[in-house]
Amino acid sequence: MLVFAEDGVPDRRTSLFKKLNKSKISQELRPLENEALRRWVIREVEKREGKIEDSATSKLIDYVGNDLWRMANEIAKLTTYNKQITTENIELLVQPQIHSNIFDLMDAIADRNLEQSMKELYQLFDDARAEQYILSMIVLEYRNLLITKDLDKRTGSKLNKWTLAKKAAMHPFVAQKTLALASKYELEDLKKIYGVLLNFDHKIKTGKIEPKVALELLIFKLTKN
Repeated sequence: MLVFAEDGVPDRRTSLFKKLNKSKISQELRPLENEALRRWVIREVEKREGKIEDSATSKLIDYVGNDLWRMANEIAKLTTYNKQITTENIELLVQPQIHSNIFDLMDAIADRNLEQSMKELYQLFDDARAEQYILSMIVLEYRNLLITKDLDKRTGSKLNKWTLAKKAAMHPFVAQKTLALASKYELEDLKKIYGVLLNFDHKIKTGKIEPKVALELLIFKLTKN
């Protein structure tokens, strides 16, 4: 058995993909999403004789994503603690994936809330996230915002999360969050911000500024623009 893994959406037009995708010799296994993922979570909870609220199912998916191996382990931990899984128990026992934390920071920045932005940044520091990784995630999210704004302009402000997820190869959860954030920015402002981010990235990589200090200064600059 040979397994090919593709990060993102594969190009189905290539001769290699067509050759590998012959139904008699292969099977395409896609990550679960949306209702299929929700049903899987509920079944996994029921296997362990547990129950889960609808809001808790959404919270758990937000925290873990569609990594089924990790999801199964988190469900095992939650049902051991209490057979009734609630949002409170998830917040107590499950570590959110980095995207959830980054979006909290991005929300605070977009609202020009310096105090909350710094609080979210220090939370990432407390979670032992490497400073360079935090910056790379911020750069990625602003890149996604630029792509979203551009696509929204092309579609005449009729862009939805499903179209964005498909065209930009984003997870629907990320697409939904990015669309909400994009409404708080103008395209020209995002271009300027992206330039600022690249400048800070260059200063960190060339040793001109200490990474933690750079992130603090960056947050201050982004919330004051």
